[in-house]
Amino acid sequence: MAGHQRDPEIDRGNGRQRHSVVEPPPGRVPRPADVTGQAASSNLVLASGSRVRRTLLTGAGLDPKVDPADLDEPAIEADCRLRGLDTPATALELAEAKATLVAARHPGAIVVACDQMLDVGGESLRKAADMAGAAATLRRLAGR
Repeated sequence: MAGHQRDPEIDRGNGRQRHSVVEPPPGRVPRPADVTGQAASSNLVLASGSRVRRTLLTGAGLDPKVDPADLDEPAIEADCRLRGLDTPATALELAEAKATLVAARHPGAIVVACDQMLDVGGESLRKAADMAGAAATLRRLAGR
C-alpha cells in the first residue's frame, strides 16, 4: 500500500565508508525525492516519535505531522526470524508495517516511516532496554 510512497533512505554516511544502503526489494519502485515545498510539507507525516528523525526533516525545510506507529515490533521481528529474513529485510518489514498503519490514519498523506537495526555477524541487534543491556552491547562491540 505505502510502497509507492517510500523514498530511499537519507544516507548520512559514517566517515569510514563501511555503511551500506538497503535497496527496495525487486518490483518496488521508490518515489523520486521531490517532496520539498509547502504543499508537500503540509501533507507529510512522520511515523515515528524520534526527535532525531523529526530534526532531519525540519532541517530539510519540512514540517511533518508526527504520528508514531505503535506496533508490536518484537512480534514482527520474531515473525521475520521464522521466515528466515536477514537484518535489512527485517528493518524494511518493520518500516513498511509502520508506514501501512500510519497511512491508514492519514489518507493521501506522504508518510515517512523507517527502522534501523544493527547487524553483527549475521545477528540483529536492537536498542538496549536498559543501561545493563547497553553496557553488554558495548562490551560485545568493543574492538570491532
